[in-house]
Amino acid sequence: MIGESSEYYIAEFERIAQGEPSFNWTAFFFGGILMLYRRMYAYFVKCYLPLLLFLFTGCFMMMLGLATLEPVYIMTGSALCGLIVLYWFVVAMSAGSHFNRHYFKHLQWIIQTYDLADTSPEELHTIKKYGETAVVPIVVVFLLTVLGLLGVQYLGIRMGADILRNLMSGT
Repeated sequence: MIGESSEYYIAEFERIAQGEPSFNWTAFFFGGILMLYRRMYAYFVKCYLPLLLFLFTGCFMMMLGLATLEPVYIMTGSALCGLIVLYWFVVAMSAGSHFNRHYFKHLQWIIQTYDLADTSPEELHTIKKYGETAVVPIVVVFLLTVLGLLGVQYLGIRMGADILRNLMSGT
């Protein structure tokens, strides 16, 4: 069910079962991608959705500030960018130190949900497919993030231009 890197994960799961700490450097540097790749969608949303919201908000404020030359918007966007870096570091440390444990629990949930003792070949295929890796969610999240950032930048610049136009026309 683990698929790729099964030797690594089996050794790490044994360490976790013995109560030893486990750190995953791949999860530290590429946590969101690894969570999507291992089909841990709820864990991804919990960790990375706030990061994406900060990113979109910070980008919007920066674009609005640059379009209007308003220091308040620029400073707010800059502060949010600083929070993004801090939040990413906290999430990266958490992902690195807890990913293997969450992945172990995720696989245990799959095994318990689909009682593997009395499993037909069709059900076993479904279970294996659910436990294996996935690339499509990574591509989808990447494209949605890029499109979201482009949309936020467009909105910030567009709103800034409208604000400037209203200021110049005196309304």
